[in-house]
Amino acid sequence: WETNHFNVYLTAKAVEDTTNLPPVDIEIRASGDTNGARIDVARISTPALHAELPAPVAVSFRPPFVSQPATLDLAVDLDQQHWFVARGKLNGRAVVYPGEKTPRVSFALAGTGLTTTSLSTSNLEMNGELNWPVLNLQRAQIAMDDGSHLDLAGEYDFAQKTVYDGRLNSSGPFGGQFLPAGYSFETASISAQFDGPITNISNSAKAQVTHLIVPGINPINLEATSSGQGLNFETTEVTLKSGTAS
Repeated sequence: WETNHFNVYLTAKAVEDTTNLPPVDIEIRASGDTNGARIDVARISTPALHAELPAPVAVSFRPPFVSQPATLDLAVDLDQQHWFVARGKLNGRAVVYPGEKTPRVSFALAGTGLTTTSLSTSNLEMNGELNWPVLNLQRAQIAMDDGSHLDLAGEYDFAQKTVYDGRLNSSGPFGGQFLPAGYSFETASISAQFDGPITNISNSAKAQVTHLIVPGINPINLEATSSGQGLNFETTEVTLKSGTAS
């Protein structure tokens, strides 16, 4: 530090010990003064996570904190973490833009071969933007190993604890693995909308299930619509039709 200017060159390495924390490598190179700084290098690396600035970025110590977009690259290897049961790899990028009071952040995330104890996906893509306090999930797409697809979109206001224009669409055989023995179906499609405060969210949904097998009756096709508030379904209509074996 000299005449209100500073230069920082920091490297740190933490090795794994009996605390169960993973080894960490950190590198930061920056310079600046009392008004702001230029970060030339910022990198953090663990066996499961790598985050890095691909290019230098100038930051201010006052709002709006950044004057030009700044990019952060991310890579996650779930095989290398031990916090929860999951496998697969994720890659993403976040871009920080100047905002009125706080920076606005857009993000994109993609993953392949993601699995947990109950889910197995072949592909995941997610795009959105955080303009505090509103998170806008523009689209999340999940392709399951069984051929099922799920699309999710909507906004969430953290300050108001409210969902806006939530939409969920899914299709395929996913879900059958959770049914009791003797129950199954061929495919199911769901289209749902939800909106409002999370304590009393409004929702409506339409579902179609083909070749539903229930012990003791012939296969059937099912169509259902419902709407309500929270967990209370104010209106529900169900239509059952005789199905045919595929």
